[in-house]
Amino acid sequence: MKRVSGLLLVALVASSAGIADAQPAVQGNVLVTFATGRTPETFKEVTGGGLKLVHTGTPGRVGTVYTMSAVEPAPITVKGIAGAASTFDTDLGPNVKRIAIEPVVMRAAKTTSGFLAGPPTFGTATFTFAGTTNAAQPWVAQYAAGQTSRRTITVNLKALGKTVRSYVLRDCVPVAYATTGSAVLVVQPATIEVSAPTGDRRGLFEWYSEVARGTPGTRDIAVTATEVRSGTELARYSTRRSIMTEMTFPLLDAASADNAIESFTFQPSQLEKYP
Repeated sequence: MKRVSGLLLVALVASSAGIADAQPAVQGNVLVTFATGRTPETFKEVTGGGLKLVHTGTPGRVGTVYTMSAVEPAPITVKGIAGAASTFDTDLGPNVKRIAIEPVVMRAAKTTSGFLAGPPTFGTATFTFAGTTNAAQPWVAQYAAGQTSRRTITVNLKALGKTVRSYVLRDCVPVAYATTGSAVLVVQPATIEVSAPTGDRRGLFEWYSEVARGTPGTRDIAVTATEVRSGTELARYSTRRSIMTEMTFPLLDAASADNAIESFTFQPSQLEKYP
């Protein structure tokens, strides 16, 4: 395995240019961006499609293995930190202690020219409360009695007192509610919208917004690895006509010391690389 000292930049860029890979192994931090001119963003992992970039947790070092997939490209996943899992709020009240939102999934259909994305499937969201008394109780009771309708629920992920992610669960209906020990509410949203007010990973969220609206576009996505000190390009790797197939939301827990991890998976129709 070849090792390269210094910091490694990996830019994941959505463009019309064909860029690809070719290096056995490199080391460094993984930085990802989806448009020329946008600030690169740190991701913990970039895997799939014959590419593997995994941040080891040691500053400035990452283990990287490059191999090319065969005829059919495999899905590629980018996984990154959105914030701290314990810093969040929601309009369901201050005593929500845990929020788990199921991933949004788009089935990939194989065609003669590549892959097409199916309509998005939105999973449920589960809210666990501290105790049995909470702000959701009146809505649940009224809905069960046919006296009220769907409601929109907003979840905000915080960092340094500012909102860095907003997850808007549109037109939710309660599908389960239990009060054994702590109250647990499960809702089914019609759609899930995401915004990143701080601007990071905006290209990814713009793409996801298209998917959530049912108009999934394709992207030509390039991954480039560059040694920062010398400016030497170490590897190039690209996909053509990629479709987003899954977005995974962070698991939020007021008692957690973990990071809030988000991920995006896309299915390329074609792989390219420089000799």
